Formats: sequence, C-alpha cells, structure tokens
Amino acid sequence: MRPIEHTRWQLVNRIDFSVIIVTYNSERCIKKCIDSVQSALADCEYGYEIIVVDNNSQDATVEIVKGLPKIKLIENKKNVGFSTANNQAVERARGEILFFLNPDARVLSPEVFRAVHKVFNDNAHVGCVGVRMVDESGETVLSGFSFEAWWMAVVRLLTMDIVNLRIIRDKKYIKRTSTRDLPISVDWVSGGAMFIPRNVYKGVGGYDNSFFLYSEDVDLCKRIKEKGFQVLFLPYIAVYHEGSHSSRRFEKKIYFRNKSYVLYACKHYARWQCALFKSALFINLLEKFAFTAVLGQLFFGKRDSIIRMRNYLNAMKSVINNDWKIG
Repeated sequence: MRPIEHTRWQLVNRIDFSVIIVTYNSERCIKKCIDSVQSALADCEYGYEIIVVDNNSQDATVEIVKGLPKIKLIENKKNVGFSTANNQAVERARGEILFFLNPDARVLSPEVFRAVHKVFNDNAHVGCVGVRMVDESGETVLSGFSFEAWWMAVVRLLTMDIVNLRIIRDKKYIKRTSTRDLPISVDWVSGGAMFIPRNVYKGVGGYDNSFFLYSEDVDLCKRIKEKGFQVLFLPYIAVYHEGSHSSRRFEKKIYFRNKSYVLYACKHYARWQCALFKSALFINLLEKFAFTAVLGQLFFGKRDSIIRMRNYLNAMKSVINNDWKIG
C-alpha cells in the first residue's frame, strides 16, 4: 500500500481500517473486544469502521452488539462458517486495511494500528501482517508460523499429534527473533488478529468459503505469498487473545478441523501426497476414537466423550467416502 495524499474532505471521511469480527455465542467477550478497539482507535488519527457478522448465535451476542454505538451488524439466519462470514463483511467494508479480529481478542494499545499502518505504508510488497498474541498471564501465544510440509503432517498424524515438527521449528524461530524491534518474515499468521490491505484481499479472492472453520488463514496467506507479497509478523506489538472462545462451544469443531486439514492438503499438496495425508489422518482419527472410547470419561467426561466419538466417527466416514472437496 503506497502513501496516498488526501484532501481535507477526504481526511475527514476516509476509512483507514475496517475492523471485522465474526461472532458465534460470544456474549461473554464481544463487548470487551469492541470496547478495546474503539478505545485504541480513539487515540489515533485514523478513520475506522467496525463490522460484526453474527453466525446465528443462540445467546445474547446480537443484543449486546445492537446496544453498542457505531457498529455495522450483519445477522445470519444460520451459521455460514468463518470464511463466508468474513467475506460478507468485506463486501460491506470501505477501509483501506482490513483487520480480522476474533471476538475473544482485545487490542491493548493504539500502537497496534500505528505500527501496522506504517508497515503497509512503507512497503507496497507487504500483503499481510500479524501481531504477537498474549494470554491472561502475559505469555506469548504462537501466532507466526511456517507452512507444514506434507511429510511433517503425516508424521504428526501418525503420532497422534505428539510429534509436531513444524511447531517445534516455529517456536525456536520466533524465540530467536522475537526480541527484535523489526518485522519478521513468516509463511502465515493467525487469523485471530490479521491485517490485510483490501485490494490484496480481493486480489487473491479472499477467504475460501470451502473452509467452514480452521486452516482458512493458512490457505489465505499461502495464496497471498504465491502472488508475490510478503507476510510479516510484528513481535513488538501485542494483542490479548483468550483463545478459541467461539469454537469452544461448537460441538462439530473436531469434524470441521479435520475437514479443513483435508481440504488444505488436497488444494496445496500433490495428489499422491494428499492420498498419503488422508491415510495418515484416518489412522489418527481411529486412534483418537479408540482412546476416547476407553479413557474418554476419565479425561473429558461422559457427554464430551460422546460428542468427540461422534465427530471422529463422522470424520472417518467422510475420509473413506471422499466427501471433502474444494468448491
């Protein structure tokens, strides 16, 4: 995004940031999230708008949002998924920079917006920016990543996710570079707090609606990089993130997480690599189903164990039947 000269009228009316928040049963955190954004931007010189897309929440989320000032609200009659909801918001957005923010996140400082705006303004080759995420204790949550090679994914799946070579590598890389006051080049950043110029987002086609939940941010960043743009992680700027609040109550999250794994593999791996990936995933699901059947009540409780087993079983059926396809 190159520097733009504005007239006085344009300075008053322009929108620099479109903050996009997708909610699903987010009554406990949505007001804190929006308040943090408005408070941070009140101390900045940027024009902004906040767009909330609600995916048919069954709690008081919509009522809370309607009670807040200057919020554009899109109410879906059903849960259309994270990707589709974000794309709905982008169609309404007018900002030069899109800020995708999870409802369980909070902006800690106006410097978040100043730092991101400067990065985009200084370098037209940057297509996506992520920031450091911290939890309640102030500990850094990994939010800048490398792409997982197909063989790494197979190893992870065959070891029931115990041996995750990508995460081990990413933690070492981020730890080694996070003390710098400079942006770090990464492959992808978490969609929980992601900034993308609107023209770049639309240029790559936005989020792929095939991804209902999970892996949509990896896929988006991969397409941004394939267009020749950089993806940067800013370790010196932080956003608080509680983590997975909306998906925590979503009973089909295990099913959709594994569906997204398959969609990503079939979209970005070679055909034979995808076949190996799906075989390893089936074994992974079978192992987890067996573990939950034997020890699930001890670790998860009876109700959650039944939900998990149902998800694993449905996912295994879908892998066998080749139900999960892009499009």
